Amino acid sequence: MNNIDYKYIFNFQLLPYLVAFTVFSTELFKHFFFNSYFAIDIYLILISILGLCFIKKINKKLIIIFTSIIFILFVSFIVLNLYNYSIENLIRQGIGICLVYLGLGSLLTRIDKVILIRAYMNISLFVALIGILQWLLSYFAIMDILIKVPGQMDSIFYEPSHYAIALAPALFLLSRSFFLNMSLKIFIKTSLIVFSYLITFSLAAYLILLVVIIYFFIIEKKLIFIILPFF
Repeated sequence: MNNIDYKYIFNFQLLPYLVAFTVFSTELFKHFFFNSYFAIDIYLILISILGLCFIKKINKKLIIIFTSIIFILFVSFIVLNLYNYSIENLIRQGIGICLVYLGLGSLLTRIDKVILIRAYMNISLFVALIGILQWLLSYFAIMDILIKVPGQMDSIFYEPSHYAIALAPALFLLSRSFFLNMSLKIFIKTSLIVFSYLITFSLAAYLILLVVIIYFFIIEKKLIFIILPFF
């Protein structure tokens, strides 16, 4: 029997998906404490704590992260003093910034960026499929899963505009991949994302689509005759 390299599976197959999912986790795992306005993303916190467990020694990349944290906290301290905010706000923000920056930062230094982007793209497609199914079922009143307005897709997010922002990189990357490598597989993936944007009926989603079109028109002029019919 072949030995299973669980460390390899975790680092190169599971970990990229765990980190990439933090883009989508806020509205699913947001928790308000003591009926106040103070909320945290429980999933993000857990992943950040996991990342802290991987810190064994200080290297150049972690020093950059430390420096960034110090700079952000310094700027926050100045802003809080200028507007006379409570020091409690700085403490809460400081704890969150330190935890998330250090935790996620340590994980990002372990993950191949291409694998991480691929994980994000796959999750985006899955989220888009959930949204499309949600949108179709809302018309037949079969089920109402997380959707706020029947006929207006928001998938796992609170509102369509949040969906559009989270999937904007996927929209751009898939569109560019399709126009550079016109395969049926990429065409289907790109079509799913574009269609999901259209059925949000969200101004934010349509503006993002417009920005993508303008980008290809200005930067990738040679592709414009293909893009316009597609959109």
